[in-house]
Amino acid sequence: MSNNYLQFSEELRLIFKEKKWFKKYLLSYSEKEERKKDLKNNPFADLYENLNDENFPDFSWALEKNGLWIYSEEQGNVEHATLVVQRFFQVFKHYDRFFTISWAETCSAPRLSEFGGGAVFITHKEISYCPISTWLEKKEKAFIRSLKK
Repeated sequence: MSNNYLQFSEELRLIFKEKKWFKKYLLSYSEKEERKKDLKNNPFADLYENLNDENFPDFSWALEKNGLWIYSEEQGNVEHATLVVQRFFQVFKHYDRFFTISWAETCSAPRLSEFGGGAVFITHKEISYCPISTWLEKKEKAFIRSLKK
């Protein structure tokens, strides 16, 4: 039996007060349970409650010297990471910043069609995904159309 992985690793650069904000509000699952009553004042409260995913945020993170390291060693939810970054941009009014995440989908065995990945571009008002499978489908269709001409 083989294992599938979804991996990414990026750093969101932060200044000191932004790091303090993440430390206060970005909670792990166990912290959420302990601080349930405090969630009403948490800028991520709607995400914790409305995503129908008790594992939110379903990715690993750590505050580092230069910012927030967002990563996944085996499985991570890219959508959760993008929503966290976008909320940060909105709260701090970073209308001139963007962030990107590229991810890899891999498998521990060379199984057919078990590899891929993609990228996402994030601003305060836009999240734009580009899964490699979508790009390949577009290229295949364009190639087939060109043969019919």
